[in-house]
Amino acid sequence: EGIPSNSPQVGVPDRYQHIPAVPDAFGASIAEGTARAGQGALAAGKYFGQVAAQDAANQFHEESNKILYGDLETVQKGFYALVGDEALRAAPGVRKQLDALHGRLRGGMLTGDQQQSFGERTFRYKSALDAEIGRHYATQFKAYGNATNDATIENGLNLIRQHPDDPEMVKQGQDLIMRGSIGKVQLAGNEGSGDIVRAASDTARAAAAEAHIEALIPAGKVGLAKS
Repeated sequence: EGIPSNSPQVGVPDRYQHIPAVPDAFGASIAEGTARAGQGALAAGKYFGQVAAQDAANQFHEESNKILYGDLETVQKGFYALVGDEALRAAPGVRKQLDALHGRLRGGMLTGDQQQSFGERTFRYKSALDAEIGRHYATQFKAYGNATNDATIENGLNLIRQHPDDPEMVKQGQDLIMRGSIGKVQLAGNEGSGDIVRAASDTARAAAAEAHIEALIPAGKVGLAKS
């Protein structure tokens, strides 16, 4: 009674590792690896997009410089080298060239994100170029206007000098001198000042009278000028 049994266990020892095979575990590992690979691909794609946008922005800088400052390879004169009416005539075409260049480079971007990045990298620069072009246009417009007014005054003086005996030609000369003189006042933005306009008119009349007298003196006809 109560005698324990010490009978030996008969059997083959288990030499294998018992690792539970759970299908879900394998699936999770694959999914995790795939996610990491996807994140890497997204990061690489984003970086490529930034590089591509910067490359296009660099091209915009380089090509716009050629348009504005000239191209040494083609010996093409840049917009800023143009003066007077030549600059005024070229300005609209220059703006169109820059817009077309910007649009072409933006259109070469592969994604919307790249296009947005390109726009962000060139917006301030392009805005500054637009302002610079406007300033050059304004400067050359003023220079061209002053040169034109000076030429108008000189033509009026020449009419009087060449035809001192012809009242109609003298009158036309006086009108040209007055037109050029008032034009200079307007170009300076002083057309609203009555004193400045009156002073310019007085100067114009005096210049016309002096030219008329100088032209009549050799012929001994100063009396015609005084009349």
